Amino acid sequence: MDRNRAPDVLEMGVLIFGASCLLACAQEIKNLNALEHQQLFPEATKAIIENHYEDDYLESVDTVATANRMFNEVRAVYGQGRFNLCNWISNSREVLSAISPDLHSPRVKNKD
Repeated sequence: MDRNRAPDVLEMGVLIFGASCLLACAQEIKNLNALEHQQLFPEATKAIIENHYEDDYLESVDTVATANRMFNEVRAVYGQGRFNLCNWISNSREVLSAISPDLHSPRVKNKD
């Protein structure tokens, strides 16, 4: 409480589980990770920043080929940050068949 000196500056080295700022921190980290790979994966970077909120990523594309490419690119970008994006679901059997079953969402029992 000495008003004649500069205040002490303290820096937290870890985040407290359940802190209200965690969502904002997670969003910032995923965006920074995506931006680091923007040169190589511009579409995936845009998709991650614009179509991902909290732990949900939602994308709509016109073709199976585009869906498969986006899946691979988005996973590649997240993988560079050591994030494992899983629980994938699609309304296309062809897209799902290209995704390893261990990455499918376990919540969906009947994919038909």
